Amino acid sequence: MAAFWAAIVGALSVTLIGLWQSSIRYYTWRRLKRRSEGMMVSAELLWQTNNPCLVLRPPGEIGAEPICIPATLWAVKRYHLYFLSDLDKGCLPETAVEWLQKGNLLFVEMTGEAAIYRAEVRLCGIRSHAQGLLIKTTRPFWAVRIQRRQYARVAVALPIVLERMEETSVHQIAEEVVKPSERSDRQTQRQRFDAVLCDLSAGGFRAELLCEGSPQAAAMLSELLAPQTMVTVHLPIIGLEKARLRARVLTCDRILARCGLGVRIACSFLAPEPWEQEEIMHFVFQKQREELQRRRPSRFV
Repeated sequence: MAAFWAAIVGALSVTLIGLWQSSIRYYTWRRLKRRSEGMMVSAELLWQTNNPCLVLRPPGEIGAEPICIPATLWAVKRYHLYFLSDLDKGCLPETAVEWLQKGNLLFVEMTGEAAIYRAEVRLCGIRSHAQGLLIKTTRPFWAVRIQRRQYARVAVALPIVLERMEETSVHQIAEEVVKPSERSDRQTQRQRFDAVLCDLSAGGFRAELLCEGSPQAAAMLSELLAPQTMVTVHLPIIGLEKARLRARVLTCDRILARCGLGVRIACSFLAPEPWEQEEIMHFVFQKQREELQRRRPSRFV
């Protein structure tokens, strides 16, 4: 008789746990659907370790311009995700410390090969790591596809040079952003910036520009590269060494890095030549093949 009631209690416990998990998934889906516009997808297959195309951002705007944190997915557990950021805990500004509190909700934006996804997670803790800052969050059930990509995209870190046409007068503080050797370009109405490529496709790219100066200089950098700004980019790709690709800035987010403040911009190419797109697509496919070969287990041990 005791075994019978034990079986009944066990079955009820399993049923209640299943109902509780289903209700959590439903309310998470409902909250994310209400906050974001896009197609809801399952987030189970999105998490790949060592993915560098991740950005942690607050769900709501804290201040006039919230600061985002670039991160890499370090580990995936059953109920938690671990993100590694190249930061020191002591260098976080007050605006970032406000939303990096345990229990707060965060948005994780991930750039996939064919789309951009956004998921909502809850911060579980932050601790220092040998390689930077380790951020522990919950593992989400759902994600929103906020943008569909027309071309395949690959994560790559390459130094590039951006040029911006100066349309308005720049304040004196811009001298902290532009290198002294590049100030002569102001006479030709151009400004040059050194940047690091984050990802690339035949339709556009993302890049990071770091500023070791004051927060005011970083704010000026975000003004110079505000959305709808026209730039030209020099890509260090075989066949495109002398090409100057025109692009338009779509988004510009302030970021934190170990070297200081900076911005991450997303740009789309403007009417590139067919042969230029072919060179970029060839480069992207080559990097994808190299990544697949790296992940493929060797037959010989």
